[in-house]
Amino acid sequence: QLKCLQALADQTMVLLENQRYKLRHQQAVQNLELRNQELERFAHVAAHDLKSPLSNIMMISRILENDFSQNLPDEGKEFVAMMSKTSQSLREMIDGILAHAKSDHLLLGNKEEFSFNAFIREIFQSIDISNKYSILLPEKDVIIHTNKVALQQIMFNLITNAIKYNQSAIPELDIHCIETPSTFHFTISDNGVGIAQEELLNVFNIFESGKHPDRFGHVGTGVGLSTVKNLLDKMNGEIQITSEVGKGTKVTFVLPK
Repeated sequence: QLKCLQALADQTMVLLENQRYKLRHQQAVQNLELRNQELERFAHVAAHDLKSPLSNIMMISRILENDFSQNLPDEGKEFVAMMSKTSQSLREMIDGILAHAKSDHLLLGNKEEFSFNAFIREIFQSIDISNKYSILLPEKDVIIHTNKVALQQIMFNLITNAIKYNQSAIPELDIHCIETPSTFHFTISDNGVGIAQEELLNVFNIFESGKHPDRFGHVGTGVGLSTVKNLLDKMNGEIQITSEVGKGTKVTFVLPK
């Protein structure tokens, strides 16, 4: 009986220790969630506070370029152009950081069904790029069942990259979706400038950007692909990029149903 009581006491101690560990773990998770919420609020406040003066700088740059360029020497025009270009890059970085901070909230929505081809056309209508481009969509439409808002953020980043990092007269995009019994396979191929093999190793790291500017002269912020990878990881998806400099890039990612 004494041995049984001792064994019972030992087991009770183990259960109590496990319960204490569970409580500590729950507390740590709650603290982490609070820290993340605070960090997200800080990112929103900081971005809002930065956007206002930045918008003023961009407006002043446009006024100088449009109304006073004739009175400026060549060196002054170069400085104004540099200020405008830098302001635009900073604006894109702020928008990218905000999108990255909000990526977790994009996953809170429920899954829904929608047409893939109509979904891609909606994305192209929202892209503010004046240059002409050519897109090839699947002949047979696919009905997708997933988180539409999250997929929209993923596709928007990948499509705009394919258009911006492209020196062809008309950027060409081949966008496909194939359905399997358990997954959706998405592919985006382009005829862009391509990515060097040494750069492919770090393309998903936040703030890691390529060395070359896009077709509009802007250098990437290194936030877009990081946001894509973050969303896909949390959706239990996978992504792969293959590329050849001067020939184009192919992005393939898979989402479970």
